[in-house]
Amino acid sequence: WQALQRWRAAFRGTHGREPTIWLDRACIDQSNIAAELSVLPCYLAGCRSLLILCGPTWQQRLWCCVEIFTFVMMGGEEVHLEVFPRGGAFQPNFSEFDVDKCDAAVQEDKERLLACIDGASGSLNAFNEAVRTMLSRHCSVCAASNDEEIAPEVMTCP
Repeated sequence: WQALQRWRAAFRGTHGREPTIWLDRACIDQSNIAAELSVLPCYLAGCRSLLILCGPTWQQRLWCCVEIFTFVMMGGEEVHLEVFPRGGAFQPNFSEFDVDKCDAAVQEDKERLLACIDGASGSLNAFNEAVRTMLSRHCSVCAASNDEEIAPEVMTCP
């Protein structure tokens, strides 16, 4: 919550208004995830930017990786991707990211999603390299400073 509030304050300072956001956890019916996730590409295609509030378990959660994959595949530009550590002493390290080590609550979901990523990326290794590079590049500002002075980019949806 505090990381989101820091991001919000920086956004408001830069743009002079409150951000309009779509929060996956709050906007997807958690009791009907399968049906809701079928329209995830539509949600992400409508977003100008993707903000990742990255905590210690983020890299191990397959659905988080799928959101990045979907954002990029739906035409989202890498420059509109931002990684924002959730705070404290935690600093993300993406150098050993491996989508195959991610978990999903349902094994069948994991197999299906990995097959999609593999097919669209050419291989899981190619996807891993792309994610490592992309996230490291967009977290460099965060790694330089983990205080409230961070001024992230926009994650607004129309």
